[in-house]
Amino acid sequence: AMGGESAPSQGGFDRRFIDEMIAHHEVAVTMATEAQERASREELRQAAAKMAQSQADEIRRMREWRKEWFGE
Repeated sequence: AMGGESAPSQGGFDRRFIDEMIAHHEVAVTMATEAQERASREELRQAAAKMAQSQADEIRRMREWRKEWFGE
């Protein structure tokens, strides 16, 4: 979880936020993928497909930021 850091040191909070959000979004993609495969309602399968795509897009964006900002 995100602990309290009073003064950001070299983007410590930013990097931690990105890392934790990537992990959070990866779980969302996994859940949405499962819903696409297992949900009985078409509406839910369609919503899950949109969620999986949007979360994957955000993961890509955050990974780009991490590399650009922190060289990793």
